[in-house]
Amino acid sequence: MLADYDDRMATVTVHSSTQSPHIIKRMLAEVLSFPEHRLRVVAPDVGGGFGSKLHLYPEEVLLTALAIRLRRAVRWTATRSEDFKATNHGRDHVQDVELCATADGIITGIKATLFANLGAYVSGMAAGVPTANCAFMLTGVYRIPNVHVDTLGVLTNTSRVDTYRGAGRPEATYLIERMVDQLARQLRIDPAEIRRRNFIPPDAFPYPVPTGAFVFDSGNYQHNLDTALGIVGYDQLRGEQAQLRRRGRYRGIGLATYTEFTGLGPGWANAQVGFSFGGWEYARVLVHPTGRVSVHVGSADHGQGHATSYAQIAADALGLRPEDIDIVEGDTARVEFGLGTFNSRSMPVGGSAVHECSQKVLAKARRIAAHALGAAVEDVQYEAAVFTASKPTGSSPRDGVTWEEVARLAHFVPDIPPGIEPGLDERVFYDPKGLAFPFGTYIAVVDVDPATGDITIDRFLAVDDCGPLINPMLARGQVHGGIAQGLGQALLEGARYDDAGCLVSGNWTTYAFPRAQHLPRLETAHTVTPSPFTPLGIKGIGEAGAIATPPAIVNAVLDALAPLGVTHLDMPLHPEQVLADSRQATTDSRPLGGTP
Repeated sequence: MLADYDDRMATVTVHSSTQSPHIIKRMLAEVLSFPEHRLRVVAPDVGGGFGSKLHLYPEEVLLTALAIRLRRAVRWTATRSEDFKATNHGRDHVQDVELCATADGIITGIKATLFANLGAYVSGMAAGVPTANCAFMLTGVYRIPNVHVDTLGVLTNTSRVDTYRGAGRPEATYLIERMVDQLARQLRIDPAEIRRRNFIPPDAFPYPVPTGAFVFDSGNYQHNLDTALGIVGYDQLRGEQAQLRRRGRYRGIGLATYTEFTGLGPGWANAQVGFSFGGWEYARVLVHPTGRVSVHVGSADHGQGHATSYAQIAADALGLRPEDIDIVEGDTARVEFGLGTFNSRSMPVGGSAVHECSQKVLAKARRIAAHALGAAVEDVQYEAAVFTASKPTGSSPRDGVTWEEVARLAHFVPDIPPGIEPGLDERVFYDPKGLAFPFGTYIAVVDVDPATGDITIDRFLAVDDCGPLINPMLARGQVHGGIAQGLGQALLEGARYDDAGCLVSGNWTTYAFPRAQHLPRLETAHTVTPSPFTPLGIKGIGEAGAIATPPAIVNAVLDALAPLGVTHLDMPLHPEQVLADSRQATTDSRPLGGTP
């Protein structure tokens, strides 16, 4: 980061690798008692954030304070080892769970105690991740009428533990999806069938969850599951699995169904669970006299492709080409307000703000065009960037006016209609009606070698439903990246400390992460169930892969090892752990079950 003090203007410009420049600006002003209007925060090209770059870090405060005191620019770059130690860690949970069900597999209740490490220092959302984000979501996609959750935040001497891609929903999804598979094994019911029996049905939406915290907006879980099963050829896979087992080959098929909340709004709902920061997102749509459009959005792109998606949304609303739209983000001097990018909120909230603001601009442009055409506003049509009138009054010689002509008229023609200010420049603070809940089905097919503990992923399919897709390629890229991170959590990654509390996984030689050879060819597909809570029906997609991948892989590995009696493995599934547990299970009496 770089903090640069301008002695002439008494202002400070902070360049920081952050995904929430406006939040950082506000916090710096509060902590340093420095006038907020004299602070500028710029987020340059950020190579991924994933929640860890959401919060205010001590170095941001220190460098800004030094720049003010020294009245000069101060720069700092973390070393890789410092980054391993100081960047927020995530996912440090121990979960004790009990599940109640009838003999035919209908789940009637769940009880859980969650022990969540918060580290040595509580940061921005640390306490909210295991409570609001995780505990309230334990029922997943299932109609479970009775829920009891105790969450205990634990003070330790580790690095602070906070948001990381999915932030609480991966922990909740892992808990319920592992328990549903355990139930299927115990009752000798196929894992796909037991999910069907417990899904929230489509006619139950909007569905208030039993914890009382959320209302699921829309869903068709069985259709999504059936789509995924059809793509992989589930029945055929089970037949092949039985043949391979007779040959001594341990193949497993793992399912995981998920839902999560995206958008994080409205503001009043956030305040009820302690997130008193609003829930809106800001957009400004400015039309220049040439007809070119600048869209200012308060989110912050760090790899998601916002410039493409927002341009598509604005272009669709304004009847223009995406290349006619310029997107401005990540600079608090150019975008006056904003909350940032997290919780897959950019498209459901930021995209909705862009859409609503574009509609306001188009409505004003239509009034100006009607005046130029001598027609009533309701008689003006707009298509292919041209305004025409179905019932002209005859007072105007024009058959139509182009978008560019209207933009010029709005700025330079003196006879603008009464009551309309010159210019085409609108602003919107969009506060969502409610959270959006994407969902999906992930299926992993693995081979496990009990003699070595090695795990090979043969197939991996993700079928997501995030409502209408703005850009299919970008959505697919988000899913691919999330799957890679989820695979890392399931098989490789983990921050490890020794008995003295020292981090022993503090560099790339001691911290394992997925490389190209660990990833199979990823298959993706989508179903489309629009949200009634967003104007375009869209939901978020950025965190899905990281949420559903770990339980899909672990369920697949345990399905493979079922003939040996292995019923539980803790992540990450290192070969030595798989080998040791397989050997231990074969020496013990085997429990009831095994996948049918």
